[in-house]
This record gives sequence, structure tokens and C-alpha cells, in this order.
Amino acid sequence: MMNTTIKMSSKGQVVIPAAIRVKLGLDSGSELIAILNENNEIVLQKVPSRDEWSSLMSKIPHERIAFDENGHYDSKAHPSFDEWVRKG
Repeated sequence: MMNTTIKMSSKGQVVIPAAIRVKLGLDSGSELIAILNENNEIVLQKVPSRDEWSSLMSKIPHERIAFDENGHYDSKAHPSFDEWVRKG
């Protein structure tokens, strides 16, 4: 974990320290999501680039899943999907 103190300008702007920008691969124009969590903490998350989305999406199993009327599926019939659901 990295911790550093930063100051906010009179316009509400903050500078993300270089070490954090490098670690996250942030460049000029990179997009971030600002989240105010339940502890009133500001959390910044990097919006994935097109290449990163492609990599994330490639990990989702591609198979047709049969769900019953209660929204359940047979884990033995769909082992890849079941593993993905359980482990993420």
C-alpha cells in the first residue's frame, strides 16, 4: 500500500503523485472514477483502458448456461462458469 499526503488547490484540484501514476499506468487524459464510500472517504479508481477491458472480458467464460425457473444452474454441467462465479 502507498500512502502520501497531497494538498487540494483553491479550485479543488489535487495532484496524483508520480509514483502512484507510474504504478497505475496513468497518463495525461487517463480517466478516474471518484467514489465517496460509506466511511466518507474518497476513493479514486482507474477506468480501464480498451486493452485492459479486453483482457478483463477474456477471463469471463463463454458458454451457454441453462438456468432453471429459480435462477439456478447445474454446476457439473457448467464447471467453467461455476468456477468463475465462485472465484471471480
